[in-house]
Amino acid sequence: GTISGFTPTPGTLSNTYVSITPVNNKVMASPVNYTIKFNNLNKIPINGIVIIKFPSDITSTNLTNATCQRSLNGGTTTTTNCSATNSSTGFTFNLSNMFTSTELSANSTISITISSSLINPVSTQVLGEFTITTTDSLGYVIDQGTGYKPTFVAADMIASISLSNTTNSAVATYTFSLSQP
Repeated sequence: GTISGFTPTPGTLSNTYVSITPVNNKVMASPVNYTIKFNNLNKIPINGIVIIKFPSDITSTNLTNATCQRSLNGGTTTTTNCSATNSSTGFTFNLSNMFTSTELSANSTISITISSSLINPVSTQVLGEFTITTTDSLGYVIDQGTGYKPTFVAADMIASISLSNTTNSAVATYTFSLSQP
């Protein structure tokens, strides 16, 4: 909302305090769990929501079976409600019921692990970015940050060479095969 002459703006999450870590950072790895860790700039009220948007480079075969766990300020890890929606620009996880009994003070460390049938990008060059947003229960944005990209590495390859004839001076066909372990 606005007050005459005043328009509130959300806080900007600092890249210094955001990390996005896949449990396996190899391209095309599946299934992969992702841990998103960040410090909120402003307090999150009771029933506040965390929204994490994944880039379209990361895909999933089944978002409905996603499970989400959270830890606040390094405390106990607990399961929290999460739901996912998919679009052409990527999928979004909404995590509700994280703050049902008390608000979360500013500059707290929030760690969220999303377990689903997530599939890493097909290339080490990720084109899209993650976005992290915190809101109140009505959806008003409190903090937001974008531009986060994990680093991916090429998948291991097994190379094999076979030939049709091992006799010296004989004509032979060489077959080269590459596969992922």
